[in-house]
Amino acid sequence: MLAALQDAKKEVGGTDNFEIAFKVEDGQTVELDQLAHPEQNSGQKNENNKHKGVSEGTDHQKRVPPAAPLKPLYGPFLNFHNVDLDKNMWLGNILFVHHMSRSPPRIHVHSKIDGGRWADPVILDEDISGTGYSAVRYDLQVSLEIGPPEPLLDATEVGDPQARHLKQQGVETGEPRVSSGRSQKVTYTVDPQEVSSAQGNGTTEGVDSTISGGTAYEFYVAARDEPWHWAFYSCNGFGTDTKNPEEKYDGVRPLWRDKLAIHKKRPLHLMVGCGDQIYQDDFFFHCHSLRQWLDITNSVERESYEFTVEMQIEVERYYFMHYLAHFSQPVVGDAMTAIPSINIVDDHDIFDGFGSYPEPLQQCPVFQAIGKIALRFYLLFQHHSTTHRARDEGLWGGSTGYNFLRLMGPRTAIFGSDGRFERKKTRVCDPKTWDMLFEEYLPSLPPTVEHLIFAAGVPVSFPVLGVTEKVMEFFSKIRRWSGFRKMFRFSGLYKKLGLAFGEPSNLDDLIDHWNSDFHIEERNNMILRFQDFCEKRSIRVTIIAGDVHCAAIAQFRTQTNLKRDTKHVYEVPPLQDARLMYNIISSAIGNIPPPKIVLKFFQWSSSRKPVLNVPNTTEGLVHIFQHDVDGHPNKKGHRKIMARRNWCEIDEVVPASWITRQESGDPVVDDKVATPEIAVFRLRFEPPKHREHIGIGIYHVSIPRLVVGEKEKELPGLIEMAENNKEMGVGVAEMDEKVADEAETGGQNTSAPPVESMLSTPSLFSHPEPSAASRSTGTDGHPEGDGIPLQRQKPNEWPVQSYESGDVPQHPFGYEEDTKGKGKEVME
Repeated sequence: MLAALQDAKKEVGGTDNFEIAFKVEDGQTVELDQLAHPEQNSGQKNENNKHKGVSEGTDHQKRVPPAAPLKPLYGPFLNFHNVDLDKNMWLGNILFVHHMSRSPPRIHVHSKIDGGRWADPVILDEDISGTGYSAVRYDLQVSLEIGPPEPLLDATEVGDPQARHLKQQGVETGEPRVSSGRSQKVTYTVDPQEVSSAQGNGTTEGVDSTISGGTAYEFYVAARDEPWHWAFYSCNGFGTDTKNPEEKYDGVRPLWRDKLAIHKKRPLHLMVGCGDQIYQDDFFFHCHSLRQWLDITNSVERESYEFTVEMQIEVERYYFMHYLAHFSQPVVGDAMTAIPSINIVDDHDIFDGFGSYPEPLQQCPVFQAIGKIALRFYLLFQHHSTTHRARDEGLWGGSTGYNFLRLMGPRTAIFGSDGRFERKKTRVCDPKTWDMLFEEYLPSLPPTVEHLIFAAGVPVSFPVLGVTEKVMEFFSKIRRWSGFRKMFRFSGLYKKLGLAFGEPSNLDDLIDHWNSDFHIEERNNMILRFQDFCEKRSIRVTIIAGDVHCAAIAQFRTQTNLKRDTKHVYEVPPLQDARLMYNIISSAIGNIPPPKIVLKFFQWSSSRKPVLNVPNTTEGLVHIFQHDVDGHPNKKGHRKIMARRNWCEIDEVVPASWITRQESGDPVVDDKVATPEIAVFRLRFEPPKHREHIGIGIYHVSIPRLVVGEKEKELPGLIEMAENNKEMGVGVAEMDEKVADEAETGGQNTSAPPVESMLSTPSLFSHPEPSAASRSTGTDGHPEGDGIPLQRQKPNEWPVQSYESGDVPQHPFGYEEDTKGKGKEVME
């Protein structure tokens, strides 16, 4: 993170300008909330601090903003808010941050249905932290097309493994369709000149105008009945212990290039940040006023230390300037302008481990004040809101939480949980939040919803290191003993423990997890409530999460027998199993994987096991990664977790007959042509270092529809098909590769068979027939030059190899607009 900050300083105008934002007149400091009253004075000293916190009504000296702006305008940052099905409206907004030296930008918006109109600015914050910058928001309402433009894509064309398998078996399902990318384009132009206008309904929103000049941006809005094409990611930064991330890994940008390449080919309608969209940890090292606090060794003194005005100013300015730099950097900033975002919070958006420290430390004045500052800028930059507006703008929860439930069209909803600002060491979310979700918000979902996405910062199901957690907790308790430091300070153990704020540095990571001893009861109660919800509403729940810096697929399902010969058998057909929930884990788009020893522990403890106090339910990781991204078969015991940087692309899957056509009326629901899958998730991985030409490694999982209760009566044909085809609805996984295994071909880049040839083979789970030239056996027993043989995984969890059509782009990530950091060394 230290290296990342140096790069951030360059992006905001250089090191000098970055430091200017921290200077005050005569070396004095004032509180942010008192900026409008320069006549007020600073606080007084006491025996523990240089200054007390400043109370209202005290006089302060004037704080001088930077002499010249770093940049006059930052943005645009595009945000998704909701879909209003009653009004057929897409709702979102655009954020800009401008310097006092210029006025807020004029924004002109144009869409196919609404025509051209001007958007009015909403002032969110002025003279932020005395820097002379203000934040303004422009609210957008876009009328939805009803039927999507023709033609939609067959799901087999985008790698849906369930659709491919059933097509190969000759099973007729409901012509599964995904978005073709021909969605309604919305253009917004910054500071154009108005050429002419025709007054509509007498308001700014009703003006149909013609413009010229300005800087134009565009994004895409799905039609009401169009399947959504979207993405999620997490961990968009580096920890403080990562050295030279720009030089070693090209920063966070490689997979953002891949995301933009996908967006250019087939536009993404939404981008979900699953936590750690920014790493703020470095402020402890860059805010001079915090250094004295960090040097305190006595825990009682540290926990009673007052948060000074000087601390407040430095921390506020750090958060603000770092957001500007991080969200505006090349490639990442391009995505922020073109793909609507919605985000949840995790610890690094605040600082590492926030919420999981012991209560005396978590509630100390310094931590609590920093948390409030982090909340202010999190709401501003990631939700385009403020603490005063958030409750009225769809962010709800317990007293300190900011959760949301939004619609992604008529069939899919997303619940974003706040697992940080509500978090304590003994809970993840406020009990009031869970009651509000299950008793108020979920019952209000439209009857058309059939898929609920639960965005959780930390995986709900993931291997737990219980013994390690207990050891760390032991050291956390005894470190308050005055003899602890004296006893261990001369041993290597003291340094190896890595005491952060006097706590073992990895303890917060262990306590963060849902299956920690501190949170397991809350987690299992939550799972029970979700199972009950699924059973009553026939809505499938899928969990998306990040945090762990590796990728995996976890699964809950009905299971009563865990004997060796039956534990991989689905006791209840997936289409009718209300307990079946997948947890798609994608982490990190930027940060590097954990140490190999940690990964071995995770792999070792990932076996399927019963869920405590949740009847007839088991959990475990799926064997999805039979091969690495370069084609090498992974060893047994290393097929559940992939330790490479990654992000996840998702397609909503809808039967063709369920979609309203532009020229027709309501869709006709025909149960004989319903599709068993409801969505397909694609994990996309960065290739190995020095082998970028291999391209992105892709692994698929199909999510089955849930057909229980009244829906069984509505879709009897689908149930009958599922009974006749036991593999229908099972989460099938596959890997796409552009080249064969180079290790088996002497480093030659062999050609991969196209998708069409894969579909024409006798079975997607059989080995392709090798060519005559490739029948010789390599040193590892596999045929040389034959690519990767298809292998059947354990029952119901199969990897299937296929290949995307088209040539490999010249740039390894298919995005050529970045002018910085090309050809850098990519993480292994």
